[in-house]
Amino acid sequence: MNKIIVFALLLSAPFIGAQNKISLTEREVQNDTLIYNTTGLEVQPEFPGGIEKFYEIFYSNFNVPEQGIKGKIAAMFVIEKDGSLSRIKVLRPLDVEIQKEIAQVLNITPKWSPGRQNRKIVRTLFAIQLPFDYTKKKEPRKK
Repeated sequence: MNKIIVFALLLSAPFIGAQNKISLTEREVQNDTLIYNTTGLEVQPEFPGGIEKFYEIFYSNFNVPEQGIKGKIAAMFVIEKDGSLSRIKVLRPLDVEIQKEIAQVLNITPKWSPGRQNRKIVRTLFAIQLPFDYTKKKEPRKK
């Protein structure tokens, strides 16, 4: 009899673990802590006026460093449910000052329209390429 109980427990162990994993995911969904990727999202996040407007605002506020800058830089951030940006990461910075400037400018841009999944507003991970071609310094942005 004991052998049958032990055998039954061993067989059910993988299913017990699977239930815990499902519960954790359900808990995350209930707490709305999940961050969705844009791939497969029902409604994509959108910048007011479109991505061209985003670039216009970004570059008009970007303070080019003394040595100028040329190249592409990738940045990644989370668009929160209220449209604000968080967890800003510059993936390929040319130097630390440029990385700081990109993060500062992203923080002052207007709020985005957040993404939606299953008719709910969700937090969304967003990646963007920022091409630069400034060979000399421009005037600093007005504060």
